Amino acid sequence: MLRRRVDQTASLDERLAEHLRQTEEKVKNLPHGAERIEALKKAEKLRQATAVYNYFLSNELKPPE
Repeated sequence: MLRRRVDQTASLDERLAEHLRQTEEKVKNLPHGAERIEALKKAEKLRQATAVYNYFLSNELKPPE
């Protein structure tokens, strides 16, 4: 089975930021409960993914010696 390749029009950073924005907007409109907690967890994972992505692109990351 072959996977379809998708040409991305936005960078990973832009897609993560947009997904995070949408998730945070969703959280604002959810009442307290299990669904809101899951959305908050998802938002935190997206923040962490963005931080890791930015770290990998930064000058702080050095190759092993």
